[in-house]
Amino acid sequence: MMTMPSFILDFQKLLQTLATLFGMSEFDSKTAAKAVAEYLYLKEKDSRILGRATPKLISNDLRRLYQMGFLRRRKVPRRCKNKKGKKYNCGYKYMYEITAQGWRYLKHLRERPLFFTLKDIIEIYSGVPVIAKKATLIELLERDDIGKLFVLVNLITDDINRIFSSRGFRRFQMQEHLFKQWTTLLAYHYSVISELENQIKQRDLRISLLMEELKRCREQKNRLGALNLPYYLQP
Repeated sequence: MMTMPSFILDFQKLLQTLATLFGMSEFDSKTAAKAVAEYLYLKEKDSRILGRATPKLISNDLRRLYQMGFLRRRKVPRRCKNKKGKKYNCGYKYMYEITAQGWRYLKHLRERPLFFTLKDIIEIYSGVPVIAKKATLIELLERDDIGKLFVLVNLITDDINRIFSSRGFRRFQMQEHLFKQWTTLLAYHYSVISELENQIKQRDLRISLLMEELKRCREQKNRLGALNLPYYLQP
C-alpha cells in the first residue's frame, strides 16, 4: 500500500511565508511553527502541513536558514510558569529576524522568470526507473506529441511523485511547482486538442452526410429529367 507523501516545505517557501507573517519583526520557533501551520493550512487546505510545521521541525528549518545567512538570531532567556503561576527562567531560546541578505533573496525569488525548458523536463524524467518509458517520454517531448505524451504522463504519475519525494528534491520545491504547472498546461492543451479533434470528426461526418444527400438529389434529378416531364414539374 502506497503511503501518502508528507507536505513539502522547502527553505524558499518557508522564508517567503515568514516574510509574509512577520515582516521585520522577531519571532521564535514556537511562534513561527504555529503561525506557519495556520497560514499554510488556510491557504492550501492541506492537513499534512499540521504534521510538517511542528515546533521541532520548524526549529531545525530556522537553524538552517540562519546557517544560510537568511536569518539572524539572538539568545534570550526562556520564561516558564510553575504550578503556582510564578515565572522563572527555564533555559533560553532564539529570537530570529530576516537579514538584509534574506530580503535580497526574496526579491530575487519574486523577480525571477517562471518557465520550464525542455531540458528541465527531461532532467526530471531521467529519474523514472523504467528505461523504456523514459526513452519514450523523451522522444515524445522532442516531437511535441501532446496526445501520447499526456497518456504516458498519467501512467507514470506515481513514479514522478516518488522522484519529488526523494532527498534530492524535498528542499527545492520550485522544480516540483513548475513541473506541476507544465503538466497542468499539458492537460489543458490535450483537452483543447481533443475537443477540436471531436469537432473536426463531427464536421467531417456532417460533410459526408451532405455529400451523400447531394449525390441522391443529383441522381433523382437525372431520373426525373429522363422522364421528359414538363418544365414546371421538373425539379
